[in-house]
Amino acid sequence: MKKNHLFVLLILLTINNYLFAQIELDEHIVMADFQGACSIGGADFDGDGDADFVVTSSGGHKIGWFENDGNQNFSEHIVITGFTGARALDVADMDADNDPDFVATAFNANKISWFENDGSGNFTERVVTSSLSGPSFVIVTDMDDDNDADLLVTACNSGQVVWYENDGNENFIMHQIKTAWEKANCAFPVDLDDDNDMDVIATAKAGEIIWFENDGDENFSEILLWDEWESPNSVQAADLDKDGDIDFAVTSCQPDSKVAWFENDGDEFFSYHLLRENFNSARAVCISDITNDSLPDILAIAWVGAVASVFENNGDKTFTETEFCTTAYDLLKLYPIDLDKDTDLDLLGATFHTGGATHDIRWWENMLYRVKFGVNQNSGQIPLTLQFTDLTNLTQPITTWKWDFNNDGVIDSFEQNPEWTYDQPGVYTVSLEVQTDSIVKTVVYENYISVFDGESAIELDGSDSHCRFLASTSLSLDGAFTFESWILPYTLGQAPGVGFGRIIDKEKFVVYLTAAFSQFQDSSLVVEIKHLDGTTSKVNTPVNSVTVNTWQHIAVAYNGVDEMKIYINGISQVLNVVNPVSGNIADNSDIDLLIGDAQNFQMGSFDGKIDEVRIWKK
Repeated sequence: MKKNHLFVLLILLTINNYLFAQIELDEHIVMADFQGACSIGGADFDGDGDADFVVTSSGGHKIGWFENDGNQNFSEHIVITGFTGARALDVADMDADNDPDFVATAFNANKISWFENDGSGNFTERVVTSSLSGPSFVIVTDMDDDNDADLLVTACNSGQVVWYENDGNENFIMHQIKTAWEKANCAFPVDLDDDNDMDVIATAKAGEIIWFENDGDENFSEILLWDEWESPNSVQAADLDKDGDIDFAVTSCQPDSKVAWFENDGDEFFSYHLLRENFNSARAVCISDITNDSLPDILAIAWVGAVASVFENNGDKTFTETEFCTTAYDLLKLYPIDLDKDTDLDLLGATFHTGGATHDIRWWENMLYRVKFGVNQNSGQIPLTLQFTDLTNLTQPITTWKWDFNNDGVIDSFEQNPEWTYDQPGVYTVSLEVQTDSIVKTVVYENYISVFDGESAIELDGSDSHCRFLASTSLSLDGAFTFESWILPYTLGQAPGVGFGRIIDKEKFVVYLTAAFSQFQDSSLVVEIKHLDGTTSKVNTPVNSVTVNTWQHIAVAYNGVDEMKIYINGISQVLNVVNPVSGNIADNSDIDLLIGDAQNFQMGSFDGKIDEVRIWKK
């Protein structure tokens, strides 16, 4: 039994409790089961100054709106029940009375309705039609330039693209744009040719993206833009390259599974730019400036793969992808809105299904503008003097800083970047409150500082905490080496069912735990190496060779040629060889070394303690 723990490394240690990427979206679950949560949209429905949202429930045949209390706690209010197969919605002021209404489709009931808001979040249904077969998509727009709210609709079952003309008194007349179009998916209103009338870009599973050009009197002629995908679905348009004309972004479902944008040359000839392929059943494209840099970004989801991504606009016709969710199976819509009033755009999402009975409602908090801070180190021996640094990013100048270094409710410093000394051992929570002329915001980092009086180990919380060692030639692994450490895992990792908690990850050399995975033995230690010859070796230890809530010593020895040995508590393990080792490790001289987290896997964090890490190489 290991009782005393001294963390040994020959280089400087930095513990990162928060990963600050250029795009960082923090997920919150509002409701775990909304019976087939489908489409979502937001606005201040009750007139109290904060953003609420409305959701359709396809399985529950209802619509609910969720009231924000100002601190992003949401209370559900049922708008309507018996709205059979509630599907798509869009939020807009339908009756020009300066409060937000919304329009929704009931797929199974062949119905489209708009819901009139009295200004306090009480809604009255107004039926637009109950005879359109399978209305699946709706968006509010002014199709005829008469300053009232019309509706643009696709009906998947009947293969129609139609628009409903508002007579100014919210009576609607249907006009056909396209009929008998197999599986009409999505339509987006946009003045594509800059002639001051509203055109339409639409997609269908028939394999076509069509521009319906408006002649100014709402007569539409078809212009085929693209027919090289089998299943284009979601489409939105904007000036993506900021050259003064309108481009558009599209997703395609299986078998294409692609995300792309189409660049307008100014004369409505379009160049194809692939953003991602093999994006498992791509859909729900959304264009929005998530990074607040005046460049429109592109968001999309892979509904089968449960992945949601932001493609950040770099301003040079290229985009950089950031995956912000890997668990949202069947996410049907992303809706940008500032839910927390910090002037950046957050995201709302409704997942129809997440691989089980759950049909949840989520929002992702954009961490672009927020209170945050750092420290030169998170742990050490008493007396421990630390330098704290304010890293807050807000749109207004900060006038006051209030630091509480030990969570006792007493303000310890009013400096922006204070120094503080801990003279007693313990684990300390630190908070920072900042004030501007109109904003007061606080952040609390739980158990942020660990102060020791004697020996110690590092504890990781299974949620992106890790130790990072910056790439250097001294940390490069190529030939023979030995890695050893003590570990006390609380669980085998955060990935549901499979674990995959990383002990060490240098991309070309990875050691992690697995709970249950088809290639490996259950409750075991896995070692992966990417070799110079392009192969990837994978070996793991026997069933139940790793135990949770127990200290155990692990060691991995590789001769750099063709032999690997793994020891647990000094006992050589009989290895399950998935792919054999084969020569030198691929070049990793420019790759950071992580302890306790994964390089390229969002759910690879270690949950537990790691101690006495050593790497020996020849």
